[in-house]
Amino acid sequence: MVLQNNYQLNDAIEIINISNTIAILSFKASIPLFTAGFCKINCIHGKCMINGYQCSSSASFQEINCSRWEPCTQIKPLLSRQDHINISKLSKDITLKINHLCDNQNEIIINKENLESLKFSKCIIIIKGYSDNEIMMNWMLNTEDHSDYIKMISSLSSSLSTNNGIIEIPELCCLTSSCLIGTEDWIKRSGLEIINISTTWNDAIDEIYKSKINTNQINQINETEQIGDKIVICGAKGVGKSTLLKYTVNRLLKKYNKVAIIDCDVGQPLFTISGLVSISIIDNPLLSSTHLSLIEPELSYFIGDISPKNDPENLLNYIEKLYNKYIELNQQMIKMKNDQYLKNTQNNIFNALSTTETSESTIESIANMMIPLVVNTDGWVRYIGAEILQGIVNIIKPNHIFHISTPKDRNLSALNSINSQKCKISTLLPGSTSPSKISAIDLRNLNFISYFLKSCNMINICNDYYKSQYQDGSNAIIIKNAHILDPSGILHFAFTNLKSIFFEIDKLRINNIKDVITSSKLNLQLLSNTIVGILNQNEKYIGIGYLIMIDNKNLKLQIPENLYDIINSIKNDIFFIKSNLYLPSQLITAPWLATFPYQSSEISGEGSQIMKARTNLKRKF
Repeated sequence: MVLQNNYQLNDAIEIINISNTIAILSFKASIPLFTAGFCKINCIHGKCMINGYQCSSSASFQEINCSRWEPCTQIKPLLSRQDHINISKLSKDITLKINHLCDNQNEIIINKENLESLKFSKCIIIIKGYSDNEIMMNWMLNTEDHSDYIKMISSLSSSLSTNNGIIEIPELCCLTSSCLIGTEDWIKRSGLEIINISTTWNDAIDEIYKSKINTNQINQINETEQIGDKIVICGAKGVGKSTLLKYTVNRLLKKYNKVAIIDCDVGQPLFTISGLVSISIIDNPLLSSTHLSLIEPELSYFIGDISPKNDPENLLNYIEKLYNKYIELNQQMIKMKNDQYLKNTQNNIFNALSTTETSESTIESIANMMIPLVVNTDGWVRYIGAEILQGIVNIIKPNHIFHISTPKDRNLSALNSINSQKCKISTLLPGSTSPSKISAIDLRNLNFISYFLKSCNMINICNDYYKSQYQDGSNAIIIKNAHILDPSGILHFAFTNLKSIFFEIDKLRINNIKDVITSSKLNLQLLSNTIVGILNQNEKYIGIGYLIMIDNKNLKLQIPENLYDIINSIKNDIFFIKSNLYLPSQLITAPWLATFPYQSSEISGEGSQIMKARTNLKRKF
């Protein structure tokens, strides 16, 4: 395949287009670029920083999925000291990487003559946008909001005038309709947002890099005492706690192999659906939107509500169990490293005799094996929220607290009793960006949509959906970009066709959030069309499902496809917890059905079920 064009983005950055989806970025100065949309990035020479994560030439491709309501992702080159690049080796490396990325389809050969201009580059990056087929396969890039985002990037791309393959408008590059690359000035002029990381954020994280452990601390590790970096992030709503957490984790992954995150925000968690508290182990950078990065946590507990105010004591009890799980995981990692070290010294008498050097290398090795902890809290910092925050601090006993401060909450009562000698409180400024363009309700809805439909195949869904629309089958074909033509209809179709498990009402075991509900007390009308937590006989959380009443004797449970075999195999040993969570209307209401203008999009079913008034609308006569 022949290179399409080669042009200067500005004096310090050069772009070589390999195809309509792949480009090479060459940096001669430390000038950051920003990406909007969806792409994959690999550093082929030197190092670069992607939202706090340091990516080197030995790392694999990193996926960046930046939703339209989020700030663009920053790519900042870290200049290499190497003055001259071996072009022959670079050509082979780029050819190998690109063909591996494209699954060796239509083999691409990069001749070294085409790369001569990169000889004195300090950092070289390969970036790949998604093709139309890849966008269609990834259903979560095809929701209505994402479709508008892709259209917007496409319109920006079409506005670029070209002359013999050279883009005349500088400082902007587009890879297909999914990814836009540009300098800070051009991104802003394009109407997109960026976030400027406050220097106070980097100063606070740098303090963690300075901390070291010694032999005495290693020997003190037991079931009741845990060393290591433990960070609690707190602040009011909308100040950037989620952004700070992602940035902190990405920075910590340079020092540690893994990072543990206890998510205490039941309303807007980072890695799970709402209504859960969980602990997750992260070993890859956080470069995607929340609904595109849902993961299976190490341990989670079902709260069943978007706020802890109804049962704060239960929340703190679960958080303590999650912290005990963290201690257990850390001890396992340290024991594994100690066992490995003992095995090595037994096989090498010189290692066993050189006590000083061995001790230092062992401490450093164990320190890298330890798992730091980052705790995410909600934005409720007053009244009961302040008491919950203080309870979290008492359980975790952090040695670092990152408080994102605003004029309204400069002094948090929950932090007044902190011992400054054991815990450093860093007061940070909010990240510089515009207010969020998406509501908390919409974020929760996206997480629920992702949870239920993440195992679905987009092409099969589109094909089956249009078969159902044309009974004669004459137009029952896969329509290109069908997800853009009718995204709401396809989401509803996909959800209603999920696998289901049927239960007899008399044999149901259902708990309320606080107490057990016997079959005689069941209100079947309220039970139908609700989200329930699913637990096994050991009260371990398995997942959530959506209960639908078929008749007076039977209920149907709709669940994600990846949970069907697990739940069906223990069908008689599970019980449900009724929740106060609601499915988004996009899943349970077909777009061609009647809608209610005064009904919120966060509802609990159809017909006369619970409806939330929208006070921002006035009745028109």
